[in-house]
Amino acid sequence: MSSSPQRTALGIAIGPSVTRLGVADTRSGLHVLAEVATPVEGDPILLAEEISRAAAKVVAKDHPTIETAGIALPGVWERSTGVMLRAPRLPLLSGVNLPDLFARALRRPTFIDSIANAAGWAQWQTLNPLPQRFVYLSLDDGVAGCAILDGAIVRHTHGGAGEFGALIVDTSPDAPVGRNGVRGCLEAVVAAAEIDSAENGDTAVAMNTPLVNALTLAVFQIAHLYMPAVVAFGGRIVDDRPGLTQCVQSAFKVLSAPALADWLTVRDAPLSTSAAAVTGAALLALAA
Repeated sequence: MSSSPQRTALGIAIGPSVTRLGVADTRSGLHVLAEVATPVEGDPILLAEEISRAAAKVVAKDHPTIETAGIALPGVWERSTGVMLRAPRLPLLSGVNLPDLFARALRRPTFIDSIANAAGWAQWQTLNPLPQRFVYLSLDDGVAGCAILDGAIVRHTHGGAGEFGALIVDTSPDAPVGRNGVRGCLEAVVAAAEIDSAENGDTAVAMNTPLVNALTLAVFQIAHLYMPAVVAFGGRIVDDRPGLTQCVQSAFKVLSAPALADWLTVRDAPLSTSAAAVTGAALLALAA
């Protein structure tokens, strides 16, 4: 029996300061990774020019012919039209028709999704065996996430699984307040831990710290919302704190009923933060 043919796509992950590009295929994943600076505030004309130049170089190095391109970026856009509605980190993209912009820049069919969905899809695809129910959390400048149920990305809120950073994980009166104005949300606790770490120069991880407790409560809520077999953590904050995920796994076993704790695994995401969204963008384009 012949195996399915290898298919290749260009993946692009647009961040507030750095845009990453790579070529990925359905068999071996990411082949090449390049980085360019994202134009200030996401200026669409400059962004299209930068992506066009960088993509030409990446494709020339690896595959002269690529069937499609996947774009991952932050923000909320109208799914039926592709018009960006809100992009706090890339405000100049607001009102821009994203499919038109990227199709002109890349001169090939494009598929557009969020950074969180693309990264989550790549992390999930890398696991063996593939869990039927999976949640990915990225801890970086904020908290982002992706849920995959029965092999499909959950898209019930603006094309994704909702704002995991808004989960309430600290009800104490002196809990930190997030950018959304909500006291005790996961994003606020993560940000406060980052500030404390920067001021003290300490990234050590221990049980019963605010960060570990907050992530444990977040996993507890996610477990009852989606019943995933695996919750994977990625992002810069996880990279900077070896052992963080293991502490959360241990704390979750104490907090949860034995049956749930034995069934759900909390683990580090398998792919690096820099590669995940690029790889996922390409693989989603191929899947589409």
